[in-house]
Amino acid sequence: MRLRNPDVAPALIESGPETTDGQPANDSWAPILVTDTETAASLEFAAVEGVERAEQFLEETDFDSETLYVEQHPIRECYEQQLCWVRWTESSIETAYSRGYRDADIACETDAYDVVAQLVRLPVVFDVDELRSHGSRTQSGPCRPPTTPENPEEEE
Repeated sequence: MRLRNPDVAPALIESGPETTDGQPANDSWAPILVTDTETAASLEFAAVEGVERAEQFLEETDFDSETLYVEQHPIRECYEQQLCWVRWTESSIETAYSRGYRDADIACETDAYDVVAQLVRLPVVFDVDELRSHGSRTQSGPCRPPTTPENPEEEE
């Protein structure tokens, strides 16, 4: 599930306490790990195309057996980003994306940016306190499989 915000701002944020300047205290660019209904209820979506579908996707997540992982990245307006794969352990999550041009009939400016939010439902319940790291990479061209200890030659 993907959302695109043309306002160069996060497509969704986890609401929480604000700082003295009125900004959220949390880092709105950090990945969001949604493991329960309270966290799900704290998410605020931007008014962007597809938000109803994203809200339904969130609502349909079974937090007894699933976790919702959200990553957001600025991307040039003329490009699209496709999720290639996600892998995880008890303490880390890693994602990979492929970047390519958007369809030719979509108007865009080469020096303008959007923000793309990827919502991923993982078939595992994470303990937020155990998550120590997250990583993400983006490559041009088609998706490639993740590297494994058995297949180190797949590494770029």
